[in-house]
Amino acid sequence: MTVWEIYQFIEFRANKDQSGRSYTPEQFNLACKAVNIEYFKLKAGLPEEYRVGAPMPRQAWQLTQKITDDLRIFMHVMGIDGPQLQINRFGLATLPANYVRESSIMYDNASTVNCESVEGWTAVEVVTDAVWSDRLASSLKYPDKEYPICRFIGGRIEFAPKDLKYVSMTYLRMPEAAVLGYTIDSNNDIVYNPATSTQFEWPEDTHTDIANWLVSWLAENLNTPMLIQQAERRKMQGQ
Repeated sequence: MTVWEIYQFIEFRANKDQSGRSYTPEQFNLACKAVNIEYFKLKAGLPEEYRVGAPMPRQAWQLTQKITDDLRIFMHVMGIDGPQLQINRFGLATLPANYVRESSIMYDNASTVNCESVEGWTAVEVVTDAVWSDRLASSLKYPDKEYPICRFIGGRIEFAPKDLKYVSMTYLRMPEAAVLGYTIDSNNDIVYNPATSTQFEWPEDTHTDIANWLVSWLAENLNTPMLIQQAERRKMQGQ
């Protein structure tokens, strides 16, 4: 569905012809920006659903193939989609500007066999500060190139050992917000302008889910209990 079709669908659900109330284009564009964040957060894993001893939400990144398919367009593999992540001599690397969530970090622990370079990928373990301190203070578990570790600090990643130089990181970026481009004609009607519009990046089979979120927010704004109930039921049932 195009962003215009989703807008029209929401007007249909809100019964605009009779109620006369729906999103203005400006409100719709603001809501599209917000729903991009909310829906991404749902698919990647809602931290609000974590429980003590069971830190797993109902939906989470790569929990199912469907979720992987929904989010795969937002995957960025450094080393394939661009250069590898560069680590300076202090063991620090700057996170990409569009970084949202880490999926995996691999180090090419290459070796030479018969004068030929042989790849030997090693997973870099992401650890908490407490584990980081424990590993660096341990003579037995001190990180090396066979068992490297890293931790996230602000907008950077710190690696141990410090001399890895480059790693391949797979991460999720934030989806681009959809924008409804339009003009107003002489009858004060909205005219869709595809040239100035930006479509949802999400797969098409998620578009009705996104529309239900937008309808739910509209219903709350209009204080329409029946529309709220319908939108929440459709969200729960995936309709």
